[in-house]
Amino acid sequence: MTDKMRFEKILEPGQIGKVRTKNRIVKTCGGAEDIGGRNRAFLEAIARGGTGLIIWGDVAVEHPRGITIPITKRYLSDDTNIPAFTKIAEVIHKHDCPAFMQLFHTGPQAMLTGDLQIISSSGLTENERVELLAPMAPRQLTISEIEDLVDKFANAAERAKKAGFDGVEVNAARMNLINSFLSRAWNKRQDRYGCASLENRSRFLVEIIREIKNRLGQDFPVITLINGIELRIDKGITVEEAQGFAAILQDTGVDAIHVRVFGYHGFDGLDASPKVTYYSEDTKPLPKELDWSRRGKGALSPLAAAVKKAVSIPVITVGGLEDPVVGERILREGKADFIGICKGLMADPEIARKTAEGRLDDIAYCPDCRDCARVLFSMVMTSEPVAIRCRLNAALGSDQDYEIRPAQKKKKVVVAGGGPAGMEAARVAAIRGHEVILYEKENRLGGLLPWVAMIKGPEADRDAMELADYLKNQITKLGVNIRLGQEFNPSLIPGINPDAVILATGGIPAVPDIPGINSGNVIHIDDLYHRMKDDLDLIEPAIMRGMSGYWESIGKNIVIIGGTIEGSGLAEFLVERCKDVTLVDEGNIWGDEPLLRSPSMRKVKTMPGIKYEKITDKGLIITTKEGKRRTIEADTIVTAASPRPDTGLLKAFEGRVPEIYLIGMDDKEPGSIMNAIGNGYWVARGI
Repeated sequence: MTDKMRFEKILEPGQIGKVRTKNRIVKTCGGAEDIGGRNRAFLEAIARGGTGLIIWGDVAVEHPRGITIPITKRYLSDDTNIPAFTKIAEVIHKHDCPAFMQLFHTGPQAMLTGDLQIISSSGLTENERVELLAPMAPRQLTISEIEDLVDKFANAAERAKKAGFDGVEVNAARMNLINSFLSRAWNKRQDRYGCASLENRSRFLVEIIREIKNRLGQDFPVITLINGIELRIDKGITVEEAQGFAAILQDTGVDAIHVRVFGYHGFDGLDASPKVTYYSEDTKPLPKELDWSRRGKGALSPLAAAVKKAVSIPVITVGGLEDPVVGERILREGKADFIGICKGLMADPEIARKTAEGRLDDIAYCPDCRDCARVLFSMVMTSEPVAIRCRLNAALGSDQDYEIRPAQKKKKVVVAGGGPAGMEAARVAAIRGHEVILYEKENRLGGLLPWVAMIKGPEADRDAMELADYLKNQITKLGVNIRLGQEFNPSLIPGINPDAVILATGGIPAVPDIPGINSGNVIHIDDLYHRMKDDLDLIEPAIMRGMSGYWESIGKNIVIIGGTIEGSGLAEFLVERCKDVTLVDEGNIWGDEPLLRSPSMRKVKTMPGIKYEKITDKGLIITTKEGKRRTIEADTIVTAASPRPDTGLLKAFEGRVPEIYLIGMDDKEPGSIMNAIGNGYWVARGI
């Protein structure tokens, strides 16, 4: 069977209204924070990678009240951004890919400042506000305000067309403004937009669609994004109601329906990260309306299948669908007509092309690590847009062309270290056409990834090891000379005569300067790793994770000094083993952000902004950020300070080779896989 036959459905041309797509892969909205060069580079890479349709936006029809993150400029309430949006449409069209703009109004989830008040279909009591996760109490819209907002949506659609977009998607999902009318959890009105019937609840949306069609023509394509179900909330949208809304929308003239899911109290990230939901303690029992047979991949497809039974227009499904095998199966089973991918195309913009060429082993699958979401949420508290980044795709967030081009001068490059940074550097250098030799002193590649897999558990276990396997597979296919069990040192230089050496051997464990740091009740995280390293070379991380003997000797009460990535990960691991864990740091603590705190991290006692005073046989003496001196009792104190760059190694090579680089030790997050890979990528791309 040829690859085109194997993926016959996903590679088949599609149709949404008058717009024809070259395949059934849709880049759904999300993944870029600006409207300038970074965004254009990102979207062009996806279009060049063969994607059938790009839906771009989160474009607010009202500014600033309608925008989720105020500092972004994705709004179309006037003509200001038309020139920038025109450039976006042009880079997408350059690669024979149609472009739709998603229009929305954030409504009751807006994070507003000043005197502005958020709006919704109805007002809420304080208990209802908390239950529905609204940042502040919303104000009920008047009839005249609803009519004005219908006009705003239509105006924005006109501007989108003027900017060169081929169609629009109206976002009526999640907990946005339009959904506050569709959902009885929000809508308590008793007028013609009220909760008495599906027709009344959908009237606002129907009027928006009709006005867009009246102005731009009945053949101007419009997709509508809806929640196929709302979870863990009283009176949330049911599957049957979603089917009813879909039928109403089809009768109104909508050209396709995009089906997502939204939930509350542990399920709010389900549509973006179904795999995270699958493993989370907060989401048990898993909702029976979804498909969990593939650990989250395609979990939302039953919702699309249900909507598809109610309409004849195309239906788009989403949810961990970057694996073309899963997408093809969903299409063949008739559960959807298009496969929507967001984060998967952030990790690898060439999924469509690689699928068509039968290169599935070359796809960099999204690990659902939420590094991109962490950056996105950080913008809520900043005054400037921050570049969205990806653990696997270091180019994301850059305004440079994502394509790695051959170097003008071919060189011999030695990479010392086979962890993520070293393997990524070797991969990129080989793509550039250099002769690459990679030295790794251990008998396997991957660096600390097995430790990461063991500490982080089933959610990250496969991902960390799959990352190691992916990078190993890539550098092997590219012809990198891999020398395991050999440590690279200056004495080898004369025999190799390299043009460039990249040092990716990791850092030196840092020990905080605290009186009593050498006490018998103190252990360093690096020592914990070395205790287990030999076993991790032989035993799968998942099995090692279940072996409790390693952790019985450290006692019940644990203090971890260092709110680093490593410290936070270890804290989560130990608290899951019924340890009483306190995590302290003189600065901030990684992973302790309210919007991204994991269920395990919520069980850890975190104390940022403290001052270390002394370690005694009873525990750690600190001064809290409030200025109070106290002792945190502990059986064991673990230090997890950020490692220091090995500058001594760097000096040992200086003057012996024309080019020498030290990578993998980012100043801000030295233990971050994302920064390690990013560092390796950009250094190698510059050689």
